[in-house]
Amino acid sequence: RTDFGKTDWQLFSAAIASSPSTRNLFINDIHAFIANGLNTVPFSDRYFVKPGPTDTGGAAVVGGYDAYKARSTVGGHFAVLAKVLGANALAA
Repeated sequence: RTDFGKTDWQLFSAAIASSPSTRNLFINDIHAFIANGLNTVPFSDRYFVKPGPTDTGGAAVVGGYDAYKARSTVGGHFAVLAKVLGANALAA
């Protein structure tokens, strides 16, 4: 099994974190992934966190994306924003 991070779940976790420092750990990790210069595809929701073989027989590069590109699951990236703005934000 390949070791990977899931950006949507990381931001769901950041949204429910009880402390700002925990929330920022998740957000900073994702920022490092999207700013590392290794990815030239639309924002992926899955990236490698350890080197090694992939599920498809390739080689994982830490910080590189894992085949998923611009999927609808990235809607989860708005979890922190939704929590901050609250349930009535769209009514405004």
